[in-house]
Amino acid sequence: MSRAEHGTPPPRSDAESHRLDVSDISGTPGATRAFAAEFDLQDLAVPLAAVTGPTCVRGVLEGILEGVVLVAEISADITETCRRCLEVRTRRVGVDVAELFAVGGDDDETYRLEDSTLDLDQCARDALALELPDAPLLCVGDPDACPNLGQLREHGFADRDDDEPDPRWAPLAAFYADPEKEQ
Repeated sequence: MSRAEHGTPPPRSDAESHRLDVSDISGTPGATRAFAAEFDLQDLAVPLAAVTGPTCVRGVLEGILEGVVLVAEISADITETCRRCLEVRTRRVGVDVAELFAVGGDDDETYRLEDSTLDLDQCARDALALELPDAPLLCVGDPDACPNLGQLREHGFADRDDDEPDPRWAPLAAFYADPEKEQ
C-alpha cells in the first residue's frame, strides 16, 4: 500500500523533525492525524551496539482530553559488534509503541506535551534502547557463521566445545557436591 493510499505524508527530515506541532488535535477527542518523521538519535549506544543512521517514526496521532496518544512504529539501524569474534554487523529493527503525551505530563508515566509540541526524541530513545543488546553474540551455534572463530580457536581464545568444567572453578565444586556423599 502506498503512502498516499495509507494517508501517511512523506517523512520530514529537517533539524526539528522530531518535534511535531499537534495544536490541531491536542485536547480534541477523536481527532487523528497520520505522520512520518525521520531524524538522527545522537549518542544512543551501549559498549558493543549503537543506533546508526536515521531513525524513522511512522504512525498516527490521536487527540484525547489529556493530550495526544501516539501509536507508531519506530525503526532504525543497529550496528552490533560480536562479543566473541568482533565482527561488525548492521540490522534494521522496528518497535511498535503506543504512548501518551499529556499536558504537564508526569515524567515517569507519560511524556510531556509542551506548547502543543510533541517531542519524539525521548520516546524513540526509550523504545530503541531496549533493542540494544548488552553483549551481542552474532555467531551462535554455527562456527561457520563467525568468520574469525577459526583463527580464535587456533590461538586458544574461542569458547570451549567440550563438557569439561573450567579448572578455575574447581574450588567451588564442593558447593555442588552430592549431598548423599556427605559425611
